[in-house]
Amino acid sequence: MKINKISMSLSAALTYKKRVLGWLNSATADITANNSRKEGQFEEVNVRKRLEDRRVLVSHMLDLKTKMNAATMPIFQLILEIGELKSELSMYNSLRTTQGVVPAGYREEKDSVYIAVVGRKERDQKVEELQNKLDQIQSQIDAFNNKTTIQVDKIESIAG
Repeated sequence: MKINKISMSLSAALTYKKRVLGWLNSATADITANNSRKEGQFEEVNVRKRLEDRRVLVSHMLDLKTKMNAATMPIFQLILEIGELKSELSMYNSLRTTQGVVPAGYREEKDSVYIAVVGRKERDQKVEELQNKLDQIQSQIDAFNNKTTIQVDKIESIAG
């Protein structure tokens, strides 16, 4: 593996982390698919090398995540808040707002009357409010990620 020490923004590090995860998944797939083969069958993948590649990639991922986590400590509360907002937004988006008489359905003898505590209008307003707050916080996080840099041992190539 070819490795260079570089400085990159947290935004770039997030993208790079996805690439490393892809390499890690590829190594895992190669190992699990090629570990056992028929005697005499051509060895398409050097499983021992891929095991070593995977070990290096796991160690690299841990180092990368540790550096990224340390760099995001000033906005950690925002990161947690955005997760909670997404959860609340999901709850409101899935909230049933059926109101009034609903005709009898299959296996029902009479119409049903529904009363919604939170009506459709209130739900839609809450969804919009939460989405706006989420967008505002995400913008703050994005700005922080664009201006904050970390030192990374970047793998340029996993070949050789």
